[in-house]
Amino acid sequence: MSASNTKLNLKPLLSFELQPPLTLGRRSPPTAGSGDDYSPSDVYDEASGRHGPKKRSWIVYIPTYVALAFILGPHIPLFITLVRYYLPRSRTLFLIHLSVTYTLTFIVLTCFLAILVRDPGPVDGVKAQTLEDNRFREPVEEDDEEEEDGEDISLAEALLKSSASNKPWAGNGERRWCQKCWSSKPERTHHCGECGRCVLKMDHHCPWLGAKCIGHRTYSSFVHLLFNITLLCLYSFALTIPPIQSYLSMTTIIDENDWTPYLVILLALLTFVFGLMIGSFWGYHVYLISTNQTTLEQLTPFILLRHIPPLPIPAPISNPSTSPPQRQRPDSPYFFPSPPPDRTSFSESSSSTSKQTAPSQASTTTAHQLPQSGRIQEHLLSSAQRRRIRYAARKIRLYDLGSASRNWDQVFGGGRNGGGNGWKWWLNLILLGGRGRGDGYSFEFNPTAKKQLDRLAEELAKL
Repeated sequence: MSASNTKLNLKPLLSFELQPPLTLGRRSPPTAGSGDDYSPSDVYDEASGRHGPKKRSWIVYIPTYVALAFILGPHIPLFITLVRYYLPRSRTLFLIHLSVTYTLTFIVLTCFLAILVRDPGPVDGVKAQTLEDNRFREPVEEDDEEEEDGEDISLAEALLKSSASNKPWAGNGERRWCQKCWSSKPERTHHCGECGRCVLKMDHHCPWLGAKCIGHRTYSSFVHLLFNITLLCLYSFALTIPPIQSYLSMTTIIDENDWTPYLVILLALLTFVFGLMIGSFWGYHVYLISTNQTTLEQLTPFILLRHIPPLPIPAPISNPSTSPPQRQRPDSPYFFPSPPPDRTSFSESSSSTSKQTAPSQASTTTAHQLPQSGRIQEHLLSSAQRRRIRYAARKIRLYDLGSASRNWDQVFGGGRNGGGNGWKWWLNLILLGGRGRGDGYSFEFNPTAKKQLDRLAEELAKL
């Protein structure tokens, strides 16, 4: 038998199937003409370890177990109070109180579980980048040939016709970009350092609820959780008033082996303290919902700088042959450094504008020398400018829809457009707190706030 007819299938005893290194969603943006593009897995991947969240130990979940113990712990003295005091007096009253308390407890647990299970607001990098491109895209004008045809258009078509007023609000003229996720950041989206990711309409990071953020998809359940905990505490505290009055009016000595009076007093203290704390927190969020704000937006007044329109800065007029070009000092509030790299569409537009620039100007003028917009930076503001911004933040409501009912409908999904007439919506509202309207990427901007921001920009330039 020849050696050519015998082939040995040699396989290694141990093989390592190496995978290409993970990009963690921070791949460099594509360059012009490369033909490369983003994919959803490059910016956000729900698989573990591909989005770059921090590996957490079991210690961070201790506050979650403590919160669950605070919810279930007071039910021991509550049940003893119902059995020892209300059951001997009236079985009907006992069943009513028992059903009400445990119905509220069931709603609290369903909201608690919904917050733990739901993602607070995943960011799709491709969709976010498309929305960012649309913010800076000029509206397409229709050809005059259609108007010359003399055809009449309906009122609905005329209202839906694209115009400059329907163009998304560009804010200070900069593209929203997360330097940590290396991806576009939608409107009202913030990066959480604890979670290591961006969250749509982030309200705050809550260590008591799974060490997760409260965002667009969980905010309604969070507010509903606070409301039901407050209602449960108030109802339980009301149940302790008749037993305490009865024990105080007793003329006989209480049995030493009977722990019911002490448990009733303990229940009254716990429900009063928890009700006061959680109720105050719920009242604060009622104010935020009525004004269409998040906790970060309300506690961070300098977030207005992201929405203040850029101030026009006149270009220095100088003769290149006699004097060098004037440079903007780095300590100036209008010093505008180079933005992060951008997508292909934006790089092509920048390359087209650079071609129109004279070679002599391109060699002597850079983005670090002559800023293209008067962006005001927070760390370079004077004390007078900071006071003015803090005062203006109390008056300017960027996303206020004009009425509290419309603001509440946006959070809980009510109203005619939110499907608030069906029984499924009511069941979802009662058990889980409903669900917010929209996709969490774009929000209606308050038209009055635009005028206030323009006026604020003029005032800051004078200070």
